[in-house]
Amino acid sequence: MRSSTIARHLVIASLVIGILAYVLTIALYVGLVVFATHATHVLGHTLDESMKSMTSYGKSI
Repeated sequence: MRSSTIARHLVIASLVIGILAYVLTIALYVGLVVFATHATHVLGHTLDESMKSMTSYGKSI
């Protein structure tokens, strides 16, 4: 193999690896945002239910 062919393959491989790293970074960021949003929603719902049960418990006494 000539050195120019090897250099071309190295450039292509580095571009592919860079693009994959970029896509993976975006996917991880989106996953983190979705997870945090869902966790916040669940936590808020749980807190609402807890407050409702505490309020109804106080009224029943």
